[in-house]
Amino acid sequence: MKILCRLLLAAGLLLSGSVTAQNWRPFRPGLIYTYQSADHSMRYLTRLDSAFKEATDSVYQFRRLMRPEDVRSSEATSYYATPNGLLAARLVVQPGTSAFRLIRLADRQTAALDLLIRPQTRENGSWQASREPDLQATITSRSRELVFGVLDSVLTVRLSSGAELRLSKAHGLLEGPLGLETEPTTALVLQAAIAPHPWAEADMYPTRALNWQVGDEFGSRTFYLYGLPCQTTYTLRRITARTQTADTLAYELLEQSITRQTGPCSIAPPSAVYSAVRKARWAVSLRTGEWQGAHFPSLSLLTWEYEPRAGSIENLASVAPVAMPRQLTQEYGLTNGWLISYALLFPDTRRPGFYKTGLDLLGLRTTLAAPFGAVSTPQEELRYYRRCTAGGSCQEWGEKQEFYLLLPTAIARQQPASYIYPNPAANQAILSWNSAGPSGAICLLDAMGRVVHRQAIKSGQNVLSLQGLQAGVYMVEIRSPTAPIQRLRLLHE
Repeated sequence: MKILCRLLLAAGLLLSGSVTAQNWRPFRPGLIYTYQSADHSMRYLTRLDSAFKEATDSVYQFRRLMRPEDVRSSEATSYYATPNGLLAARLVVQPGTSAFRLIRLADRQTAALDLLIRPQTRENGSWQASREPDLQATITSRSRELVFGVLDSVLTVRLSSGAELRLSKAHGLLEGPLGLETEPTTALVLQAAIAPHPWAEADMYPTRALNWQVGDEFGSRTFYLYGLPCQTTYTLRRITARTQTADTLAYELLEQSITRQTGPCSIAPPSAVYSAVRKARWAVSLRTGEWQGAHFPSLSLLTWEYEPRAGSIENLASVAPVAMPRQLTQEYGLTNGWLISYALLFPDTRRPGFYKTGLDLLGLRTTLAAPFGAVSTPQEELRYYRRCTAGGSCQEWGEKQEFYLLLPTAIARQQPASYIYPNPAANQAILSWNSAGPSGAICLLDAMGRVVHRQAIKSGQNVLSLQGLQAGVYMVEIRSPTAPIQRLRLLHE
């Protein structure tokens, strides 16, 4: 009788940063295994999901996947449900020995396979690895080599079909074909990229995937997929509080938007409409990776893992996010790291058992990049951020001129020593700046974010001439080498 039990993700937290000896086990519960393609452009993540006893054997199951028909593509559009994980459906461990079996179940594109591996077999020793298909296995080499900086025992198993697996005594499976494909000419060979680690050390763990601090701000642009490109909306968000408990990471933030009307939709001249300043709260579970207050996918999903989502269209109610990491190439100001994209999948009405991505808005993916969280969603794309460390150094990236006029009052409250009057102003305005530090500079920016006037600033009263400038809304930016940038809004009549 099978006694089914779920393996708690918390078990991984009991493991230290260095992986405990695997004793030739290809996979261990509580750990995430990261593989990459031969050209290192793609990464594939997997883990054991549940376990049960079968007679005297211990049976571990991998989570079922939505496997793309083209496993080499990061933008695949057609998937099918499979009972298998990234390499197999089950790992069966025989007690008292180092031998194990990797079992692949039959699905729409692959036949069943029960593959026996005997790591303790002597070098050049062989055994019957599978009966259907008929496969012999041979230990072709044994060596001692550095694996992720640790001296380890490594062996190579070659199947009679030509496919190979490399196994490490302490770090598990180092190399093998995706889906246990035994034909080497068509197999996608996966190579271990980093040492196995618990979820708390993964890039998609909440404190790593979205690591903002109080005062950080990030701006996004809203997509408009339908009709003429008549307007563009930019939204700036600023973190005002961050709290973390044993179970939850939560952010409180302010946000404000500006919508610019342009294009051929109206005979009226271009205009800009500001929203009210809004408060928001985002929270994510450190245990499950599920979000509250933000429409991000579950961070606990690995490559091609999925979970049902409620659909807005009745006959397309079954959807599934699918994770596919791919390498960053200095995107979003980062020089290393990985993008993780998630897709919504809908049942393919013409091919039962298959799923496909949607069209237009429903076909867009959500992409996460640590530590910025969602850098692209079906609604928005990250265009600007400003992040500061506890030591005071700051990093800016993107088109910040689009966001200069948003949330200025929040900064004004944080810096009460600076104010401008009269406001509105006609010919000139007075900027009062009380600073004990060195002098700085005043930059006056128009609604397009262009600097139209610049002058030095000193502590006390500073006259700001508005002669020759068109009427409208301007941003006064105060820059000092010893203080954060301050921004005040000024209306010129």
